[in-house]
Amino acid sequence: MKKLILVFLTALTLFSCGKEKNDSENNTQEQNVEIAEPKKEITVILDAIYEKNDTVKLYVYDKNDNVRLDKEVKSAVVGSPMNQRIELKLPEDIDAYNIAIGFSSNKSQEYFTLKSITMIINEKEVISPIDYLSYFANNDQMVMDVATGKHQLLHDKDYPPAFGGNEQMKAVLED
Repeated sequence: MKKLILVFLTALTLFSCGKEKNDSENNTQEQNVEIAEPKKEITVILDAIYEKNDTVKLYVYDKNDNVRLDKEVKSAVVGSPMNQRIELKLPEDIDAYNIAIGFSSNKSQEYFTLKSITMIINEKEVISPIDYLSYFANNDQMVMDVATGKHQLLHDKDYPPAFGGNEQMKAVLED
């Protein structure tokens, strides 16, 4: 009788250990499935001259091309005749499918000079200062002198002078 109980306990122990191993493997597989794709770190850098104090805004668009005003990023600019580096960094929890840059909210700012735009995603430069214009379209609130980069700002509409991302921008943000 003792041998029978001993055999029964040994078999029970062996089957229990095997079940725990299978459960452990299943949990590992489930954990692998649940791992989310890492969020993108997106930074837009402007090299610009603002003669007067102003605010620059980075607008974010969702999959349906709706602007997410609750996700916009702002940067105050102190007026100066010198080039300024203006960084607009999106928080990592924001999924951007397109962007727009509102260059001015100061209605007395008649001009500003945009030297370049650089975009960095996860520490990699994806839009360089050389070719930034091919990723944006400007709205009718700006008139640009291509040779100098000087923009005349028009503040007579309900929306600010801005560049909006085009299809090439969407493709960059999609990758």
